[in-house]
Amino acid sequence: MRFARVDGLMTLFYDGSADQVYNQLLASQLDHAFMYYQDYENDEAFLEECVFKYPIERMTEAVLKYWRNLFKIEQLIILEGVTEIPENTFFGCVNLKRVIFANTVRRIEKCAFMYCYRLACIKLSTALEYIGVCAFDSCDIYSVYIPPSCREICDHSFAWNFDLEIFHVPQQTLLGECIMIGSSLLSHSSFEEYEIEYESEETINPWIKNINDEEEYALHRACLSYHPLKEIIFAIVNEKGLGCFTEKNDVGISPSEYLKENPYTELTEKEIIHDYIMSKMCPV
Repeated sequence: MRFARVDGLMTLFYDGSADQVYNQLLASQLDHAFMYYQDYENDEAFLEECVFKYPIERMTEAVLKYWRNLFKIEQLIILEGVTEIPENTFFGCVNLKRVIFANTVRRIEKCAFMYCYRLACIKLSTALEYIGVCAFDSCDIYSVYIPPSCREICDHSFAWNFDLEIFHVPQQTLLGECIMIGSSLLSHSSFEEYEIEYESEETINPWIKNINDEEEYALHRACLSYHPLKEIIFAIVNEKGLGCFTEKNDVGISPSEYLKENPYTELTEKEIIHDYIMSKMCPV
């Protein structure tokens, strides 16, 4: 594996080669330990404790090396040319915090990043077409921006991301069942628990796609769009005043939060405010 420290994080540059893919034979001896990781620190003491607590018959050097490499990854950069993240590839990388996908990636398969408990930031490929079952289950992602190219997001793909507050998905994307069950976003909603768990297609999924559908939230839609346009945002701010940046929508998110969290825009709230003030000082 090719590692380097980037932005202070131990980074793996993933090129799709066989030695960088989830090893089912080795990992099968370790999966049960991942469930308990969030209660521990990432150090040798934890490694030894897990080995002691969950004894593994015939613990080989290959297993230990594989285990240490999983804990070592803090950032993942998917290199150009990679088109698919195979099933289970980064399952249980419990210290992974950030993933940057090359724009050649089209598919993220089942459980590819499941149990990456500390994964908080993902920048998806602009060519992404498919996200598999439980692909990002039990991570720590705060905001998700799905590109227009994505045709399908499968069941439980972003389930149990407790801090997930911002989720932008195109209207045409097919959504599976319970894609974000257990998220903060749904906890703000008025849905009953049984609806969230059993009626995703009929109630939850349309709501997910239209949480900002009313006219009063036009600025929210402009800020969370895949490629926010400065002209549109400025026009709305100019009409409604700077206070509209702090107006929260039905799930408690302000327009400026969309701008700050959107990885596909170079716009900033400060830039818009500057233009607004200048237009008032120097009207055309």
